[in-house]
Amino acid sequence: MRQTMKLLPFALLFAVAACAQYQNKEPMGRDYGDAVHHNLSVHVIDPAPNLEGKEIPDMNGNRAAGALQRYKTGTELEPESIDTTSIN
Repeated sequence: MRQTMKLLPFALLFAVAACAQYQNKEPMGRDYGDAVHHNLSVHVIDPAPNLEGKEIPDMNGNRAAGALQRYKTGTELEPESIDTTSIN
């Protein structure tokens, strides 16, 4: 026990020195330098889709139930093909 008590100050000194050596030189911001927001925005296909003249289907309980029934029976509707880029 006495030997442990003699080594304790040296261990603490070593731990404090190690912490001081690896301190962050430039503290990160709350949002990690906008990296998370950038990664989220990269995954957006079209942030401002042109929906003019296109009908957006309503969603209600009957529609959701029909989708679930089609999923269970294996008769899903094929999704509409869309492009992420357009060449004019």
